Parts: sequence; structure tokens; C-alpha cells
Amino acid sequence: MNNTNTNLITHMLLDSSRLQVSFRINLSSWYRINIQYRNLQDAAKSSVYIDGIPYGETWFVTAKEKNTIDLLDLPFSEGDHTLVIEFIHKTVVVDHITMEAIDEPKHTTPSFTLNNPNASQEANDLMSYLKSIHGKKILSGQQTTYTIATELAAIKKITGKLPAVRGFDLLSYSPACDTPNQSEHCTEEIENNQGAIEAAIDWAKNKKGIVTFCWHWFSPIKGEDKSFYSKFTNFNASKSVIPGTDEFKALIHDIDCIAVHLKRLEEEHIPILWRPLHEADGDWFWWGGNPDTFKKLYRLLYDRLTNHHKMNNLIWVLNVLGDDYYPGDEYVDLVSADQYPPAYQYGPLSCVYNHISSYNPDKAAALGEIGTFPNPDLIFANKTPWLWFVTWCGGFITSEDYTKHEYVNYVYNHPHVITLEDL
Repeated sequence: MNNTNTNLITHMLLDSSRLQVSFRINLSSWYRINIQYRNLQDAAKSSVYIDGIPYGETWFVTAKEKNTIDLLDLPFSEGDHTLVIEFIHKTVVVDHITMEAIDEPKHTTPSFTLNNPNASQEANDLMSYLKSIHGKKILSGQQTTYTIATELAAIKKITGKLPAVRGFDLLSYSPACDTPNQSEHCTEEIENNQGAIEAAIDWAKNKKGIVTFCWHWFSPIKGEDKSFYSKFTNFNASKSVIPGTDEFKALIHDIDCIAVHLKRLEEEHIPILWRPLHEADGDWFWWGGNPDTFKKLYRLLYDRLTNHHKMNNLIWVLNVLGDDYYPGDEYVDLVSADQYPPAYQYGPLSCVYNHISSYNPDKAAALGEIGTFPNPDLIFANKTPWLWFVTWCGGFITSEDYTKHEYVNYVYNHPHVITLEDL
């Protein structure tokens, strides 16, 4: 291969849902993979694999004429390689794939300045710490069920260590979580999440760990069972951002109730990596699936907590993958993505990092939720500077259904992975 723009394809198999490309590298170097395509319908999300390793999701925007996407900048060794793209929406037509030898990329340092001018000293200190490790280390993290926290016991047994970041959920603090027709699993989940505030205070004050919170927000009105799911509520999110509506009043009531609980951490001088309204680019939660409504809702939540309740310990972590859901730089401190690759496939997820960085390059990024563990070797070899990862709770860590325990031990003892003991 020459060090110029070169046809990548030596062999290609394409059906309606899967593109497989074989190619040969004759000179080890960094290369940029570029794809020319057409997409006649809505933006199509796709999963990318290189040599069988998951690189996460990417998007092919609507394009009646030919469009291009710079898929990845990666170091390739001499030899044969494969690229696989699995199309979730079967509307993309790939016309041409090329690659170009490039210089090793140098990532610029994003801004680590909080938007809230009154942010607490502790929140600013945490941002300064994140800046100091950016591109050099990655924080280990784990979502837990709080009454028993079997996840932490499992990690300790497997690795001899504990995560630097512990994930909590405000699920059971939702005012309307006592819904009709509750399944046994819903009741169990509410009970397990009770005491999250106390557990978070203990984690930060006594264990000296970092705290992150999400909120599976039970529908403020008109829901049943796990009413944070769209299928269990007819709550109209678009009406909830219109002052004066019943939906708006219920929404504000819920936010004000949650603020009381979050204030307890502020009183203890604990900063929170705050990841509300997560995964809104999907339609499975009542706050998701509508970019305009989501942006209004996110801004409303930000304003209510920051300006009305004067909460200054929150570091706002946006958790969406679509650029049309981006509410604006002034509402976002950090960005994050949730990724669930297939079991036992440990990758750097560089595609999704590149995607979310493309529309907010000034914001550092993290893996808010992950099922299968990431690969720290490839994260740093490929210059994909995730700040942290948080493995989801339950069987994602207590069993070997997704990540082998041997690999968990490898990651937690990796020289570039920060654990609680390193903080």
C-alpha cells in the first residue's frame, strides 16, 4: 500500500444488514478509513468491528447524494485485516471505501471548566483531577445495587481491588415510583435502590471514592410498573416542558423532590458526576426519542437544579449519542456514551468516541454504562481517551456471562486503569 489515498477493498461481502471488507496493509502506519455512501432514509446507527474487535457504534446520516464519513484513525500493522459494519437500519448503500496513511494524531485537551460559575470547590477539584488523567489513565467504575452491593464484593474477590467510581441510581427516590401493577422485578429494584444517598455519602466520605448518579425517572403521572419505560406510561414529555400544563407541574414537583435528596450530598461537600435523562436518543424511556423535546427538558432540569435550587456540586454529564440531541455547550460539562458490545468482545469503542467528540470536541468523554469490559491496551494504543467506564450492575460483573473474570482481573490491575486504591 502506498502512503496516499488508496482503494481499501480487496474483497467485499454485502447484504442488507452486514458489510464485510478484507484488506491488506503493506506498511505499518496510522491510517484513516473513509467511507462514501448514500442513505435514503433516517440516520442509520451501525456497529463497527475491526479484526473481530468491537469499535462501537457510528452513524450514517441521511444523504440522497453521496456523502463521506471518516470512520476511524487507527494504527494498522502490516498484514491482512477485516472491517465489518453491521447495519441496524438497512438503508445504507456503500459506494466506496478508501484509506489514507496519516501522521500519528495528536488530540487536543478539551475544556475542563464547569459551566456553573458558582460550582463548588469540590466539583472544580474533581474536574481538575479528570484533566490531569485525560489521555493518560482511565478510571474504573461499577454500578451497584445498594442494599447488598454484591458487585463490589465480586470485584474485590476477583481482583483484590475496588472501583474508583461507584454508580448510583435515584430510581427509588422518584415520587411516583409506587406504581400500580408492579412486577416482582420492579418492586425488587425499588427496594434495592433505597438507601442510595446514604451509600453514596459513605462511598465518598469514608471510602474516598468518586460518585456518579443516573436517574431512572418514574413517570411523574399516568404510569404503571417500571413507568420510566415508554411502554408503561402515556406521559406526554412534549407537554411537560410547557409551563402551566399538568405535566409541567408534575415534572417540577419531581425535580424539586429530587433536589432535596441531592442537596444532602452537597451539604457533605461531595461532587456528583450527574448523568440524568440518559440514552435519550433511543425511544425506550419516556424522555427519549424526540430531540426538540429532550433539549427543552434537559435545559429545564439544568435551570431548575442549578439556578433555582442553587446546586453547585453537580458536574453535568450528557448521555446521548445523537448530535441533534445536543442541548448546547452551556448545559454540558462532560459527555458520555452507553455501550453494550457482545459478550467476551473487549474493544476500545473508538467509533463512538469519535462520533460524540465530532459535535462537542471541547467536552471530554466517558463510558457512562458498559456491559462487556473495554480493552485498556487498545484504548491508549488507539488514542481514545475515555475518562472512565462504569460496568452495569448485576450479572455484568457477578457472572461470567459478559466478561471473563480473568479479564476483569487483567483490567483492574492494568497500569493505565485507576482503582479506588489509587485515588
